[in-house]
Amino acid sequence: MDRLDNLTENEIKELDKEIIKESISVLRDYINITDSQNSNMIAEMTELKIAEKYLRCPFFEKRVRGINDLKDIYFKI
Repeated sequence: MDRLDNLTENEIKELDKEIIKESISVLRDYINITDSQNSNMIAEMTELKIAEKYLRCPFFEKRVRGINDLKDIYFKI
């Protein structure tokens, strides 16, 4: 989780969206083993943090991706 929380702007620029989704999925599965009641909430909070990082990124494409991620999270909830 520390790795996802501490992504730099350059890492965000180069990362593929699918890699982040797979990482969050693995995180959800791992947390589900240790804390099944909170696994979805923790994974969703991580998704929101990543979307916020995209929104604050100086690259326009990533800001648009952040808006789309927030929209997807909104519809999922």
